[in-house]
Amino acid sequence: MLFSKYSLKAIEINEGVNGYKCQIQTIKEFIQVSLFINDNIKQEGRIHITKIQNEIGAFIGYNINEIFEEINLLKDDCFSIFKKE
Repeated sequence: MLFSKYSLKAIEINEGVNGYKCQIQTIKEFIQVSLFINDNIKQEGRIHITKIQNEIGAFIGYNINEIFEEINLLKDDCFSIFKKE
């Protein structure tokens, strides 16, 4: 399988009047996560491959594309929205 330097997974969840979209993508050696509410960006963050490998030892030896492939295996219907008070 060929890997691009840019990969994207998007999960959309509708709850009440709000539409939520979570986009997970690779950018160089980072995974970036963006949260949109009704198509307006609300939060965005990046994590470097070394931080992922330090936190999840099973990913030591994986490159960013291999980690992203594991993320793509997650089922979209298993995502939930939690509001932090």
